[in-house]
Amino acid sequence: MIDPDARGRTRRYRHDPVSGERLSSGLSDDFRSLAAALAAELQRRAPQHRTRSAATFTDVELWVDRGAWWRAVEAARAVAIQLHEHALPAPTSDATRVSATIALFELQPDETPPAPRSNQEHE
Repeated sequence: MIDPDARGRTRRYRHDPVSGERLSSGLSDDFRSLAAALAAELQRRAPQHRTRSAATFTDVELWVDRGAWWRAVEAARAVAIQLHEHALPAPTSDATRVSATIALFELQPDETPPAPRSNQEHE
């Protein structure tokens, strides 16, 4: 998206922080591709971690009530929007280069993964 405040100056392109929701709401192959891309970016950035700096990690697979689930989704969306709204040009004095990878999604109610689609279904 082009920043409408650019008005003839250098254009600044802004990423829609919730665009991943549109990408991840479709077919399971698309979802898996997006998850793989996020995992690859996390692995690429991890070696660049600044030692002795703030970081938080959470990895859960659990059951929660629907209300708690939707509050968590909204909180994750708010974090993504907040980070994007406060993004600064690189390198800006007193700015911190950060990485954020957020993926929240519902799981199948049983522990059996869905069967992979055959190649014929892709044609």
